[in-house]
Amino acid sequence: MIATVASDTSGPIQDPFPPTWPPLGLQASRRLVLTATGARGVAPGLATFERAAALGAGAVSVELRATADGHPVLLRCSDLRGVSDAAVRYPGRPAVCVEDLTWAELARLSIWLSHDTSTSVTPLAAVLVGPRTRAGLVLDLPIGPRAVGLDQVVVRHLRGTTRARPLAVRTRDVDALGRIRSSVPGVTTLARLGASAARYSLGLLPRHVDGLSLPSGLVDRELLDEASSRGLMVIAERPSTTAEARRVLDLGILALEVVDDPMLTAIRSSPGSGWEPSSVPG
Repeated sequence: MIATVASDTSGPIQDPFPPTWPPLGLQASRRLVLTATGARGVAPGLATFERAAALGAGAVSVELRATADGHPVLLRCSDLRGVSDAAVRYPGRPAVCVEDLTWAELARLSIWLSHDTSTSVTPLAAVLVGPRTRAGLVLDLPIGPRAVGLDQVVVRHLRGTTRARPLAVRTRDVDALGRIRSSVPGVTTLARLGASAARYSLGLLPRHVDGLSLPSGLVDRELLDEASSRGLMVIAERPSTTAEARRVLDLGILALEVVDDPMLTAIRSSPGSGWEPSSVPG
């Protein structure tokens, strides 16, 4: 169970991003979502959003975790032994996971981005209130024993923070999406569906779910038509080829999640792509 840290929730919530269409500020020419893995590695930060905007992406997806004392941080993996100096900092521990460390302990670590580059862990608050860019934020909430209570951590921190960018929350736990939606205004909720649940689950999704996110190979006209009839947006995840990316984009999906820079660049430069020129916001 993850501890929670109290935030100031008194008074009315001033949300700078009331629900709009399309969500996340994704206009027709900026329907690409770049994963933090492609833009910044295992520990994304503000530079991730600048990089995404420069590449023409409309949003960045990042994985969220919480420390033992309830601080949400942006990290792709829970086990830190292979991606940081955790084994050196805490040599007596058989395992060093985000959820086992306090924020003070986690902040001491260096996260390796490459063989010669490292960074510190980025707290969620830093990207929520950091400089505005056109890139929105998709928070991926993992599921499992170590993620129990993570949605409540998200609620507490979102309610106590004025956001500087559009925001969506994505997870396989639709009940967690409901708890977030009932507590935090202006957040787009996305249910992550796998191959076995994609079309079958559409009719079972509760009203607090705004859309679904699923592998691009599962997206076809029939699914999109059914999703549209139910008022659900669709994000296609991680196409393996440029041709596959163009196929789903031409079907009219809300957004396409791309895992690396070369794929995003190839899609934007493909004939008839219509993407707007790349630029870094000031």
